[in-house]
Amino acid sequence: MNNDFPNNLFDPNMDKATLRDEVNLLYVSATRAKKTLIINKLLVNILANVAENEKTAQD
Repeated sequence: MNNDFPNNLFDPNMDKATLRDEVNLLYVSATRAKKTLIINKLLVNILANVAENEKTAQD
């Protein structure tokens, strides 16, 4: 999956629309794993970062 996401999701210069698209693609690929999904530290960090950003945006 790493090669499918060339953009750095932690890039502060990434516009919000691009970030939203990249996170959506990541979510779709993770939720549609056919057999096994290995969640590594990077994926955990990305998902935690996105969740924190969404929580901050709602406050």
